[in-house]
Amino acid sequence: MIETVSRNSNSNFISFTPEQLLVLEEILEKEVSYYLKNRMFQQFIKDCNLLSVQDERRNDITRYQNIGKMRLKVVKALNAVDDRSENIMYN
Repeated sequence: MIETVSRNSNSNFISFTPEQLLVLEEILEKEVSYYLKNRMFQQFIKDCNLLSVQDERRNDITRYQNIGKMRLKVVKALNAVDDRSENIMYN
């Protein structure tokens, strides 16, 4: 258990015993480790979400391109039908 910390009345420095310093070091290591792991995990989640959004956008673009290609095929087919019907009508 951590004993009472002594404060030097002449300064703002706090003095710790070696045992207290070891306990503080352990606590800090755990906190820093937890913080870093938490930050890394948050970044990982952010990256996954970003990739997910990028995939959705990419899928949307592909979907729109496919729709555009289908429309173009339909328009070409209709034009071809119109051309044939005009040729039939004029011949």
